[in-house]
Amino acid sequence: MKRVANCRIPGLKKMKSVDLRRSGRLSKTDWLCASMEILDAEGVGALTLENLTARLGVTQGSFDWHFKSHPQFLRELLAKWAQDDTYAVGDALEGLDLPPPEMLREALRQIIQPGRAARVMNFRHLAAVHPFLRDELRKVDEYRYKVIEGLFRRLGLKGKRLRMRTHAFVVLHSLEDGLSEPMSKEERLALLEERLALFID
Repeated sequence: MKRVANCRIPGLKKMKSVDLRRSGRLSKTDWLCASMEILDAEGVGALTLENLTARLGVTQGSFDWHFKSHPQFLRELLAKWAQDDTYAVGDALEGLDLPPPEMLREALRQIIQPGRAARVMNFRHLAAVHPFLRDELRKVDEYRYKVIEGLFRRLGLKGKRLRMRTHAFVVLHSLEDGLSEPMSKEERLALLEERLALFID
């Protein structure tokens, strides 16, 4: 599975703003991080080359240097999102040795970070418009499902209960930002404990 450089400052959970006017050639990661910031702030409709070049203070030539085509750009953007918001979470959980309820708590703590559910919806929108993204998005969904199913299996769930609990968990946390108002850190921590009580018998 391809790994892509992360936009985040080590030790922090939020996106690092791209230095828009720095000297020197922009990297591919600069373009991808700026794209993620536009998606987070303004949604799919604002993700245009015109907005990107204005945000970064460069011409289209820099974009063309890094991306051979618009489809390649979108594939790499989806790969970055998948790495930052899905595969990195799974990797972090694999490195932990905690009791099953604590593993689920840590998964929830990672998942309910602000903006993550909104990004899921943005990439579903992109995949609906650009069918060539659908296979990669399906792989992300399958990976998420596999990780969460594994956590519930460790809690002793089997058969239909395991499938239904996993499905409910994944669907709910993919829609979270569209179903609730923005929350403070304290409110998110309270929500975490409420969700644990809901999903653990």
